Amino acid sequence: MRATREITGTGVGPLISVSEAERGRSWIEEAEAGGALVLAGGARSGALLEPALLLDPPADSRLMTEEIFAPVVALAPVTSVDEAVRLVNAGPYGLQAGVFTRNLDVAFDLAKRLRVGGV
Repeated sequence: MRATREITGTGVGPLISVSEAERGRSWIEEAEAGGALVLAGGARSGALLEPALLLDPPADSRLMTEEIFAPVVALAPVTSVDEAVRLVNAGPYGLQAGVFTRNLDVAFDLAKRLRVGGV
């Protein structure tokens, strides 16, 4: 039987190994030490890492510059669309990006400008 933990109505399974959950937790701690605010989650038990939501991690933290491959979301407030594009494109990796807007022109513009695998 697979171990899962119920978190706000969503079943969450373990990462591939304890060491990967430890790595994810260490990245959360690194971002927090740099000034990020952990809004939710982030606790680890064995290979299970609770989904975490962090506000304003340092731009040079691994959380912002590398792919964590763990259930962690970083929220980075920006003051303009151009600043958001610069922030996303600053790192060497980018698997996915989400754009929430009522303006289709902005959505299509961002889909062209963001260097990620999918928008």
